[in-house]
Amino acid sequence: MKEKDYAYSPRRHFWRNGVCMSVILWAARLIVRTEDYQYEPFHPQEKTFLLVANHNDKLDPIYEMVHLGRYIRYVASDHVVRSGILGKLINFFATPIVKHRDRPSSELVQNIQDTLKNGVCVGLHAEGGMSVNGESRYISPNTGKLIKDADCDVITYRMVGGYLRSPRWAVKKRKGPLRGGVVHTYTREELRQMTEEEIYQAVCRDLYVNAYEEQRKNPQRYVGENLAENCETVLYECPKCHGVATLRSMGNFLFCDCGYKVELQEDGFFHDCGAGLIYDNIRDWDHWQKTAIRSYIDGFSRNFTDPIFMDDRQIVRRVEGNEKKQVSEAGTVALYYDRLEIHWPGTDLVYAIGDVEKLDYVSRQSLLIVTGDCYLDLESAYPRSPQKYIEAWRYLTHRPSY
Repeated sequence: MKEKDYAYSPRRHFWRNGVCMSVILWAARLIVRTEDYQYEPFHPQEKTFLLVANHNDKLDPIYEMVHLGRYIRYVASDHVVRSGILGKLINFFATPIVKHRDRPSSELVQNIQDTLKNGVCVGLHAEGGMSVNGESRYISPNTGKLIKDADCDVITYRMVGGYLRSPRWAVKKRKGPLRGGVVHTYTREELRQMTEEEIYQAVCRDLYVNAYEEQRKNPQRYVGENLAENCETVLYECPKCHGVATLRSMGNFLFCDCGYKVELQEDGFFHDCGAGLIYDNIRDWDHWQKTAIRSYIDGFSRNFTDPIFMDDRQIVRRVEGNEKKQVSEAGTVALYYDRLEIHWPGTDLVYAIGDVEKLDYVSRQSLLIVTGDCYLDLESAYPRSPQKYIEAWRYLTHRPSY
């Protein structure tokens, strides 16, 4: 029997949701007092609303609830509730509206509507995940339809500074300012007059952030240790020698086998270490490598024997329902021009590249692999880039790069 996500119900879950709403808001205010979070006072006039925001920090829901003074029930992807003990706690106390990849969007819309009808606001991070390179991620055009179907008031909310303070790839968080604010309030009546495309374009415009453009306009310091550590999980191609998977990090430095070396400083930008500075930020470097990697991949177009990429020492977890079960600590993943292979002792999985439904970057070291009969989460025992697999898969399957 399929497990059903429930909407917020005061009668069925008063002790959990009613009490937890107060506790969560109280704890959120305590957390925000210790953070350098800056915002202008704003008091929503709407009783309930759908909050649509960008996403760059795991604590974004905390900041948003404190700023708006409301308990907000958030939409969360199914991998969030599978994140071990933390996922169970989130599921129990926050009771998120879980977005399942294998269920129709109408079910998600119904859960949003039920929650709003019961007097609870709903939050949606439209990008579906935190930025990898400091620029807003792709937002699905289906967001316009979802908002249209929800038929409610909508508040768009944008945060700036979150990426430089807490890069998705970083081992440690930095100390520095984070600013948040309401961009626009759309009434239900206003949204009824807009097309799905107009709503989608408005959301993309309201939420867009380029962390480096913002930093150039209003420089801030983000203080921390080992600022470049794990940067090679995002940047996989050297701009000098075009070597792939040849970059390494140590402390504040990112360097290649060819001798190219840069230092990541507290302003969030790369600085020259004597080898010449080609790109001074992760966003521009990432945009370049997404195009440059195609030439490397094309070199394997007649070679079906050698892998384009291969990494061993992968911790393999099989996803089943709301649970993740570890099956091996000795996995290997290999991407070829025509197929994807995953191996661990006693198991050999081979999928034609066109049969891979999804590759995604779940956390700093995790690569999510979805096929028709397989749902795996591969975590690397050493710094390796999930991005190189994702970008190659998109190119080989003629999907857009973003």
